[in-house]
Amino acid sequence: MTADTDGVVETALLGALRSISDIDVVPIGQPADFTVLIIASCRTPEVRCRSLYILSFTVTRSVDAADLASALEQVRSVRGPAPVSAVARRRLASALATALASYQWYEGGGTDALVAEDLDTDSRAFIARLNASCFEAWRLFYAIGSASYRGDTLALGRLLEDHRRRRALC
Repeated sequence: MTADTDGVVETALLGALRSISDIDVVPIGQPADFTVLIIASCRTPEVRCRSLYILSFTVTRSVDAADLASALEQVRSVRGPAPVSAVARRRLASALATALASYQWYEGGGTDALVAEDLDTDSRAFIARLNASCFEAWRLFYAIGSASYRGDTLALGRLLEDHRRRRALC
């Protein structure tokens, strides 16, 4: 998080993120499933912001095994003079994993504002919106994959209906 806020916004937002039970906040540079980059600025140039913090944020997701599996399935399905062998697909997977280790998929972003007087309350509300509109969509995506893998068509139908009704940031 980059900010000209003396760390008060960062502290409030990190506290709100840490309060979500299935989210682990990791130090910058550590592997993470998602990255949330937040730039916060005080609306007016003051020593201690007394009005409004303006946020600009992006959410990215690490390229993962599912992305690689999808790419390899495309390679496997190519029909040509010489089909791609399992050994070649494993080598390709290894090369892709190495090449894409630092890549991120853009999932969403936007702007928001936090009232300085209610920084903790507004930070929790912002993180709750981010959780509901972004991370909850990914929880649902993983649940759909799990139900599909198990062959649980009843659960899969309910999850897909929930997915259709949901409007997500990410």
